[in-house]
Amino acid sequence: MPTKFDDSFRQHSSITSAYNQISNNLKSNPLAEGEQLNLGGYSYGSVLQAQVALKLADEGTVVDNLVLIGSPISDDSSLYKQLSGNENIKNIIRVDIEGDLLSNSSFLEYMGGAAQVLFMGDDAPHFDLARPGAEADAAIQKAVQYIIDNGVKN
Repeated sequence: MPTKFDDSFRQHSSITSAYNQISNNLKSNPLAEGEQLNLGGYSYGSVLQAQVALKLADEGTVVDNLVLIGSPISDDSSLYKQLSGNENIKNIIRVDIEGDLLSNSSFLEYMGGAAQVLFMGDDAPHFDLARPGAEADAAIQKAVQYIIDNGVKN
């Protein structure tokens, strides 16, 4: 059984809603032999999916891959330690965005990332995988290949 942590912070309605949708889907449509349960999110979505992954894993559901893209969750954070320490979360794949101070950041870097977004707006590095255009498309394809190379079956 995985180590239980205080999950009172996981009681937010968006976390509960995402958890209920995924949990109900898994009950209605169980994974076939060899299929993976992969969860992923970009930016705040990665934090939300990390909380959902912990909730599922704490209840015994195996999460094959948790993909954190442009995630503010630091490798040194309590949340990341809970994720990586949970035996039911098999693999965490980080896609940190080059130059993005919000990705995998300390508190000071995070504040710098907030300034990047404030002053640069949509041109901030944090959005490099979210804007339209050939440059972003190429970066997205590179990220997708990285994710596949690190465990997600395509």
